[in-house]
Amino acid sequence: MSRTVNSVKNIVTSYANQLLMLLLNFVVRTALIRYLGEEYLGINGLFTNILSLLSLAELGVGTAISFKLYGLLEKDDKRKIRIYMKMYKTIYTAIGGIIVFLGILIVPFLKHIINDYEKVASMGINVSFVFLLYVFNSAATYWFMAYKQVIVKAAQKTYKLTTWGYGIFIASSVAQILVLKFTKNFILYTTVIIVFNILLNLVYARIASRLYPYINEKTSEHITKKEAIGLFKDCGALLLYKINSAVINASDNIVLSAVKGIHIVGLYSNYTVILLSAKGLFLRFFESIEASIGSIHATGNLSWKQNVFKTVNFISVWIHTVGVVGIAVLCDELMQVWLGDRFILDTFVYNNETYTLPIRYLAAAELYLAGFEGFLAKFRTSFGLFQQLKFRPIISMTTNLIITIILVPFMGVAGAMIGTLVASLTIFMIDPLVIHKHELKCSPLRYFLMNVIYTVVAFFAVVASEALCKLTPYGTWGTLVLHGAICVVVSSALFLGVFCRTYACKALAQTIKDVIKKRK
Repeated sequence: MSRTVNSVKNIVTSYANQLLMLLLNFVVRTALIRYLGEEYLGINGLFTNILSLLSLAELGVGTAISFKLYGLLEKDDKRKIRIYMKMYKTIYTAIGGIIVFLGILIVPFLKHIINDYEKVASMGINVSFVFLLYVFNSAATYWFMAYKQVIVKAAQKTYKLTTWGYGIFIASSVAQILVLKFTKNFILYTTVIIVFNILLNLVYARIASRLYPYINEKTSEHITKKEAIGLFKDCGALLLYKINSAVINASDNIVLSAVKGIHIVGLYSNYTVILLSAKGLFLRFFESIEASIGSIHATGNLSWKQNVFKTVNFISVWIHTVGVVGIAVLCDELMQVWLGDRFILDTFVYNNETYTLPIRYLAAAELYLAGFEGFLAKFRTSFGLFQQLKFRPIISMTTNLIITIILVPFMGVAGAMIGTLVASLTIFMIDPLVIHKHELKCSPLRYFLMNVIYTVVAFFAVVASEALCKLTPYGTWGTLVLHGAICVVVSSALFLGVFCRTYACKALAQTIKDVIKKRK
């Protein structure tokens, strides 16, 4: 089966899965607010971010080994695959233990991380115990045979995992809602999440074992010293990317909690769940084609790599433009219809003066830059460019931390988001230079020029969509769906209309035709 067909299968199943997860996440979140209150949203968001920092113990091993497996699967080198999978298992087991150890060390400091800790404790919430449950859930991600998933994903067969993923996620969501409705117990709710997380890992491991039974065969061999040194260097470089991503994603809620309190984290988390849902939806596209890019790196020629890079960039900007228009135009309307006006964040207070700054515009800008970040990250890792960019993450996370710490006391949520935006700009400016120099062997000038043009078109798509949506009423689920349709049609029509004659658009059209012919 060709790389293209596998990629399309992965994309279709991944998007279906992500849309289902998006819908169920909103339902579960609504139940959490209704039965427990928004403070619990703040706790959930804060603890999740803290655990994302602890996951740095993974050291980028998964990404580095995935890159090694691309070539080994192409060669069908089962002996070497068994060796890497054995090592991966050992490392993941250790990582789970490290996360538990670090989590226990953090418990005494929770009073300093949560600004209104006493208020939260007075609500009857055992903060330390709940945090330890989150710690165990994070560790479980590395235990219970979770390492086996990597070979299925490296072989471009992620779609074989998603069917079971659908069922388990639906069952988990239903169980969470029932627990919230009938017990209103946050600890039981968290326990349900842990149980289904473990179940998912075990099911995925069984699927991997059935597809590749040889990975269960015991081996006493180890990778060579040279391979170990190369892997160690790659992991060292990848660790910086992991730290960068964790700091950028986690610093917002941690700083907001310490400075403004858990309540504002709860309100902000409603925006982040929309933003993360959109990012997750689009990230599925990159995950679905990652193995194909890795195969192109292993077997393709230079011209092919350059053309694939252009085409994937075009697709990425197009789908992110649709998302950007949706968030910029509809985010506050969704918040109003879903939860009510008091959950809308569109102002900040400084020196007793109220200033208007709709968070939806900042969220849209963050999603747009996240599109470039995801696109460049997949090519960077699939091409094995781990060490050439190892100092850029230091620039990104340092910039983000400084700006966030300075602005949050004055601007609150807006200050945290501005820090993230500036950090994302460093990725957009630096990563393409290295990718073009070391892998594509051409000037990045055309890449930057095209993306400036793409951005201008995206801006006009926001303006046009917002103007058309204002012609119809607001305030119901029906009008929200109508406005969503307007955003999708206007942004896609404008984007494809402007760029229909470009190579990337024509290549995309040809790929779609080829896939349709193969299905027939």
